[in-house]
Amino acid sequence: MFLQFFGFVAIRKYQALKIKIEQVEAAMHKNSCKASLVEDDLESPKQEKDAALSSHIRHMDALFAVGCGGPALIRLVTKVGFSNMFGLMAAVVELVLTIKP
Repeated sequence: MFLQFFGFVAIRKYQALKIKIEQVEAAMHKNSCKASLVEDDLESPKQEKDAALSSHIRHMDALFAVGCGGPALIRLVTKVGFSNMFGLMAAVVELVLTIKP
């Protein structure tokens, strides 16, 4: 639930920033004389937009690893036995923690 919530928040932020950037760019095309000033103002929102998308991707990758890794872990535990369960759980946790876009 944590990963899903924060992934949702990140994509909503990305969408809001995308709309804001498009509005500023449309205004910039109407007033071409202030284009250089607006270009500088767009740099920060574009970086925030990229960071929000990156955050969304990381959260969704981790959600996928947990969502698919849980059932896979259960199948592996039934195949190899409960003596190796903690090692398998540690492997899934390590996979989630090392995911980067």
